[in-house]
Amino acid sequence: MDPFDEILSFSQMLTDDDPKIVAQRELEATNETVAVLAKTRPDDKDMLVEDQESWAVGWKASLLELHRCLLAACRCGIEPFVKLSAVEGMQESKHFFAKWTAEVEQRKHAAESCEQENREDHRLAHKESSPEVRNTVDEAPAETCMDSGSTLQEHHDESADTSSQTDSNAGSKVDATKTASVPPTTAASESGEVSEVPARAKRSRIILDDDEDEEDEDPLPIVTHKTWCKVCVDQSEPCRGPEGRTCFVCVKLKIKCNKSPGRTRAQKAAEEEGVADRKGKGNVAARPTRVRREVEEPIELVDMDEEETPKKVSRAKVQPTEQVADQVHDAGVWAVKRLEAKILKNQARIKVAEADMVEMGAEVDSQRIELDAIKRVLGMK
Repeated sequence: MDPFDEILSFSQMLTDDDPKIVAQRELEATNETVAVLAKTRPDDKDMLVEDQESWAVGWKASLLELHRCLLAACRCGIEPFVKLSAVEGMQESKHFFAKWTAEVEQRKHAAESCEQENREDHRLAHKESSPEVRNTVDEAPAETCMDSGSTLQEHHDESADTSSQTDSNAGSKVDATKTASVPPTTAASESGEVSEVPARAKRSRIILDDDEDEEDEDPLPIVTHKTWCKVCVDQSEPCRGPEGRTCFVCVKLKIKCNKSPGRTRAQKAAEEEGVADRKGKGNVAARPTRVRREVEEPIELVDMDEEETPKKVSRAKVQPTEQVADQVHDAGVWAVKRLEAKILKNQARIKVAEADMVEMGAEVDSQRIELDAIKRVLGMK
């Protein structure tokens, strides 16, 4: 080949692969990308939050790429006075990007504040539902039952032993008070047989828990009561429980309802004391004295306590349940926002990593071009 033609072909090859030309092309392409992003910036509206976030991530990556191209052009000797078509919209885009960054920080601070408030509310709710608070709420009804039980026993002993001496009356009052405070433990009372003082055994069971009296009996089937108790109606809960026993809601609140066995037995005893008359027209009282004593038993007083007690206890028990439900909902909303923030953060990191990869790829390409040109000049290729 003619030396002149060889020199001409080498100069043509050097012109095509010149690092200045490559840097100039990269600078122009990146300049156009930044210009397009500056012109296609989304509006500052709440409904375009996702578009604003994606634009901000792309804007940051494009600015990094443009800065790298400018530095590469300066290293190659290109004049720094390059006309950038994106300069017109860069100032507004800069303010928009700064505003977006401030909003991201504000949302992050709000999420942290919400988390701190949820922790404080959960701690207070746990403190209110501690066993000490429940014992304080249940002390008043228990003391009322004890006082009413002791008064009933004294009234029964006075009516039954009117013709006895004063000493025996005093002894019977003391025994009645002890019986009202301590449950009977004899085998006859546990098996259900008639004991010496049957009325005392009945009234003493009003103080005790229903489940402890019938511990050793066979388990009863779970049914839904036809007539709901007042507590279940107030709380809109199904009145379910063992047949003839206290429903589950009243057992949970540790109160008595009209399904408790103590009240059912008293009603049955009052109904069974009547017998049919000679003409068969109805039931008459066989024992007027005993009937009067059973009727005078404060069944109505127990009913009044049952009507007042659920209102006091149920209010203290229902409020923490509603608070816990609100706390669970707030915790779920906070968890969703936290996961969304993490996803956006990871997407931004991916964009930055992609920009770094593009930068390293362009640098490797420019180095390869320079290496090939040097090898051609030295005749190594």
